[in-house]
Amino acid sequence: MTTNLSKPLCRICNKERGVFKCDGCSDHFCFQHTGNHRQHVIKQLDHVEEIHNLVQESLAQQSAEPRQDVQALQDELMKKIDVWERDSIAKIKKVAEETRNELIQHTTGYLTHKKLELDKLTNELCLARQNIDFIESDLREWMNKLNKMKAEIINPVKIAVREAGVPLVTKMHIDVFESFDLFERTSGKVIFEENGKVAVVQDGLENYVEVRGKSEYTTGKRTLSLKIEKLSGWSL
Repeated sequence: MTTNLSKPLCRICNKERGVFKCDGCSDHFCFQHTGNHRQHVIKQLDHVEEIHNLVQESLAQQSAEPRQDVQALQDELMKKIDVWERDSIAKIKKVAEETRNELIQHTTGYLTHKKLELDKLTNELCLARQNIDFIESDLREWMNKLNKMKAEIINPVKIAVREAGVPLVTKMHIDVFESFDLFERTSGKVIFEENGKVAVVQDGLENYVEVRGKSEYTTGKRTLSLKIEKLSGWSL
């Protein structure tokens, strides 16, 4: 027979027995603090919406006034495409047009795509607020999407044009690179902080540790920037 003594205590007061279990956080709450917990979840939604509004404002500003460096990059790459087109004469005109369209898609068209993503998330938040139908996992998912979108807006992708060697005609491609890389894997005692931006080596007897980034490359040259903030018993 189940008794009240077997039930977990309220997460908030830690005195009364929990009579309600939250599906979002799996914690239990007593009669008195069930409402308090729900208000706390609603406040978290308020915070998500605040971040959403900031991202929406940033996207609107970028759409109204495109960044000069993005426009300058587009202009510079367009000149390279034009030179390549003149050298190859009529054989590559069709390819040049296709490449221009792809370049525009990844520069000025990039913001349009992000606006569609934000509009979709806006509808989800409005429905969740209207129907009061959301839990912590929903909040985490929305926040992750907003943080990713915010980072992509502030740090737009890097773009480069390369020539692929083909007999008679070389078709041009658009390479799109993420503007930031993250740590993801390690072979030693290392923990990752700040969503993978910082690798912290734990104390131990290992002579060295290995960390690897999230991105993988098969061709081209890559530049990695590292900053060692603290050394313990080592010298460079």
